[in-house]
Amino acid sequence: MIGMMRLIVVSMVTALVIIFISQQMGGFNAYASENSPYNSGYNHGCDDAGISDPNDRYINQPEKGPAFHTEEFMSGYDNGFESCKGDTSNENCDSSYPDVCIAPPPPDLNCDDVSYKNIKVEGNDPHGFDRDSDGIGCES
Repeated sequence: MIGMMRLIVVSMVTALVIIFISQQMGGFNAYASENSPYNSGYNHGCDDAGISDPNDRYINQPEKGPAFHTEEFMSGYDNGFESCKGDTSNENCDSSYPDVCIAPPPPDLNCDDVSYKNIKVEGNDPHGFDRDSDGIGCES
């Protein structure tokens, strides 16, 4: 019984030491998002659409493939990839954002939902990225 308790105490101390050392070295590299799985997938898909080498895409990295994500995430990924691939004059790109490819609503996106910052905005700005109407959306 004492041996078992000693093992538990040693395990707990070891775990605390690992956590402490990790925090001293910059912490764990786990990224959580407040976005829904769909929006997170959409962002990754849109980002991947601009990467010409499939081996460099997020979805093709170890432990990032479809089997590691929910159906909702993959639906967002597929929609984001399709919406953002190719030329920004694509019908899937909203003309209000001429320098980047952002799909028109739905879904209604917020600045936290897209990876772009300081987006040129022309016209009606259906996502409302340009809150101060100065022609630049999602200002950093």
